This record gives sequence, C-alpha cells and structure tokens, in this order.
Amino acid sequence: MKISNFLINALSFILITVLGTFSVNSKPIDIKISHATNISSFKGETWEYFKNLANKSLGNKINITHNHSAQLYGQSEGIQALQAGAVHFISPGAPLLTGAFPKMAVFGLPLMYDPPEEIREIADSPEIGGKIFAEMPAKNLKFLAFWFNGYRNVGSTKGPILSIEDLSKIKIRTPGGKIYRDTFKALGGNPVGVAWKEIHTALQQGLVDAIEPTMNAWQSQKLYELAPDITYTKHILSVYIVATNAKWWDGLSPDVRSKLKSAIDKTTEWNWREGKKASIDAVSAMT
Repeated sequence: MKISNFLINALSFILITVLGTFSVNSKPIDIKISHATNISSFKGETWEYFKNLANKSLGNKINITHNHSAQLYGQSEGIQALQAGAVHFISPGAPLLTGAFPKMAVFGLPLMYDPPEEIREIADSPEIGGKIFAEMPAKNLKFLAFWFNGYRNVGSTKGPILSIEDLSKIKIRTPGGKIYRDTFKALGGNPVGVAWKEIHTALQQGLVDAIEPTMNAWQSQKLYELAPDITYTKHILSVYIVATNAKWWDGLSPDVRSKLKSAIDKTTEWNWREGKKASIDAVSAMT
C-alpha cells in the first residue's frame, strides 16, 4: 500500500509538472511594435513585412500587434516606453537617439551620404557602427537593425524654397533630434520642434510654414496637399535604428529569439532593396 501511494503521488507530481509547463509554454508571447507613422508609410510597410515573416516562422507562439500612427507613443516617448518594457520593438530616426547616445549623430550628418550605401557601410563597420551600437545595452536597449527611409526634402505652404535666403523667411518643422535643429539654424532657418503626429495641425494652423520629411512620408501622409511646393534638397539621409528592450530580448528562449532575429534580418534586406523604389513611386504618385 505504501508503494502504491508513493507511485500515485509520484505520477501525480509528474503530471502536474508537465501539464503546468505545457500551459505556461503554450501561452503566446505578446510583442508590441510601436511607431508614429501610418501603416501605409514605408516604415509601416516594413514592419508589416516583419510581422508576416515572424508569424509564419513562430505561429501561435507569438502574438504581434503593430501599433502605428502613434497609437501608443510618439517617436520620443517610444524610446522611453521601450526602455521600460512597455513595448518591444521601435524604429526611431537615428538623430532622435542622440540625447542618450551622442555618437548616433554620425548617422544624421547633413549632405554627407550619397549613394545611401555609404551610410550602411558605416553602420555595418565594427569600428564605427559596432562601437556605437554597443553602448545601447547600458540603457536597456539592444540594436537589431539599420533601416533605410530616404532623403529628406523641404516643402512649403508659401512657395518653393529656392535659396538659403528663402529659408530665413519661414518657420520649418523639425523632429526632436538636435542635429535637425542645428542644420536649419546653420542655414539661417527658423526650426520649430513639432511631434510627427501633430504635423498636419501645425501646417493647417500656421504654426509652421514648411516641413522636410522623406518623399515616401510626403506621399503616404498626403502632406503635399498642405505644403505643395516641394524642393528636392536631399539635405539629410534619413535612417531608422531598430531596437528592442535588452532584458526582454535576452529573456526569450533561444528558438524564439533566433527566429525573430532571422525575420528582422530578412526584413532589413527587403527594406534596403525596396527603399529607393518606394521613394521613386512616391514622387510619381504626387505628380
């Protein structure tokens, strides 16, 4: 009888342990992507490409939500949210990270990179990009990828910008990164910091007279309807830093982490391959 009770108790323990483990492991991992542009933007399309690859690879092991259009956080707030673990993937413009990582400014220098492959070579370099990205885990961030966005171009509600003198007569919206403001100040302009989600209102209410996004953003956000005079300035090549929460990433199982990284890598190749075409298509759609 004692042996029988022992076996029953042992089997019960094993069943509880196995079933309990199965229950925990079968719960999908919630993954939140957050960014400020809309889903039809090139960034939105790139994240959708990643989401589809990740779902195909991991199936019901994950539950990915693609939160676009600042549904959760704006660009700057998204960085803090990622550090806190409130979201899991972000992709801000490189200059927006210069507050925490000043060396990121190298990826936002004006009039520097043409063709775009030059900036990717710097990011891929162990001596430059490697050392810069290695600073991120100290802030609970982990670098995953370097994505293409396109060249930024100035457009105005008050006629085309054809000279440096024209810049001094307008208020131009710039993102939060210091390098954007410093660039236009050096050119004699009047930069005004406005969050991306507020850009339409700022133009409509006259808080700014001009903006300077990439061509795919001009088209996907229909900004050309508000500021129709666009000058092809190509003053800054815009790139995105794809990052995740370092502690969350390191806590994933090796299998899940490997498959997510593979999806990110494949998405990065798609992003760079399709990026130039997206800019050309955007110009065609606006003309």
